[in-house]
Amino acid sequence: MKGFIILFAFFAFHTTFSQTVTLRDTTNQYDYIIITVPEFVSACEPFKQHKETVRDFRTLIVDTTQIFAEFDSSSTPQDNIRDFISYAGTFWKEPRPQNYLLAGNLSKIPNYRSIIFGGSQNADTAFTDYKYSVSKYNQDTSFSNFGIGRLPANSIIDLENYFNKVIMFESDTIHSTWMNNNLFYSQYYVGDSVETYFEQTMISLMNITPNYLSNNYYTENEFSESFGNADSVVNFINIKGATSLWLIGGATYSQFGDNPLLTVGDISTFDNEPMFFTTIFIAKQFYGQDSSNTGLASSLLFDDNSSIAILAPVGIVYLGANNVE
Repeated sequence: MKGFIILFAFFAFHTTFSQTVTLRDTTNQYDYIIITVPEFVSACEPFKQHKETVRDFRTLIVDTTQIFAEFDSSSTPQDNIRDFISYAGTFWKEPRPQNYLLAGNLSKIPNYRSIIFGGSQNADTAFTDYKYSVSKYNQDTSFSNFGIGRLPANSIIDLENYFNKVIMFESDTIHSTWMNNNLFYSQYYVGDSVETYFEQTMISLMNITPNYLSNNYYTENEFSESFGNADSVVNFINIKGATSLWLIGGATYSQFGDNPLLTVGDISTFDNEPMFFTTIFIAKQFYGQDSSNTGLASSLLFDDNSSIAILAPVGIVYLGANNVE
């Protein structure tokens, strides 16, 4: 599965690049690259300083205006951005940058439409950053050369909310017991002989987690002793804390579960600072073109509390409850 895990500003008389670096200079040496639009550069500066002082990552902020000034062989902006990523990761001085953060939603930094197979496909599930992770100098497109993260910010406030969470989280060096908690939340799939299908997948996943982690779970199945709802999940995270929240079941743009089980409206009830968690969608999440950040995944990410990271498949996902390895 390849897929996991846009307004350009042009100035007629004056263009400000984020840093005085020539991108084709092969003597450049950076560990971490933030790619964003010009209007977001200043908002990214505190995060850059944090990465350099706390994480010891030599960090560069590059805005799209500079990329397009030096990499312009294609008529599509995403191909030019990919050219830059591939060039920096291949020709810059070692240790070359391996990790890149795209700070902006698709209206600001576009990505690629994923061709799944013939037939209809929802536009929101057909876009992926995967191609950015594959060097154009690598013929094997099934292998990722770079780590690509997407912060689908629509505004400076989005960036500030998220960066504040990360800075708080990474600056705390004390290991707390809540960091050993996993929380699984399963849809109860009603169908022909597969009523407990998602529950079986959940159990299979819990069986392969490290022994030092404490696995906790709720299911939509009202006949189960582990029955729970959105209030159960929110209360667990607010009181006990969890390092990860696994959402096992179907999802739409604004909700998890068909009934639904967790919605955008539930996000405001999280009060878990500084116990931020990673949200993992096992099935697809409608995440692609969320330009208003009103979807479930974006709302979790940009809320003052809630989640610090999202892992979400793109497109069709095949689950095998008895074949999880």
